Amino acid sequence: MKTTDPAFPAALRASAEAWEGTPFARLHSQRGVGADCTGLCHGVLVEAGAELPEMGAPTFGATADINFAAAIGAFLASSDAFAPVDDLSAPDIRPGDLLLYQITKGTQHLALALDAATRIQAWPNREAEIVAIDRPSLRRLVEHWRLVENG
Repeated sequence: MKTTDPAFPAALRASAEAWEGTPFARLHSQRGVGADCTGLCHGVLVEAGAELPEMGAPTFGATADINFAAAIGAFLASSDAFAPVDDLSAPDIRPGDLLLYQITKGTQHLALALDAATRIQAWPNREAEIVAIDRPSLRRLVEHWRLVENG
């Protein structure tokens, strides 16, 4: 299903709600069992009908010292499934967009936009949750990716 399909936002929201409460588990992507931030984003998008390449380990996220932002940026750029959204000053956030945040100096975090105001995310020691896209989170946004509509 394309993100331009009128049914996509509702399918994405339903998929996210089904994943909400999934425990955090590094390098996993299984609804109700465990997922990290990358696996959660991939699983929600695929269940909503998006056709994506595999995003799981060992591509990135395997170790704490890996440059996650560089690794995910390189993966997304090479996948042909995503395109960068260049203007981070006033982001036009749409359902299905991937949002990469700088949390601390060495920590990045990936979340999936459900609409312009909410995202789903997975954090260590917490369950997957749907939260607001607020001003503090937008100040930490370092990369923004959008699904490319093929065919």
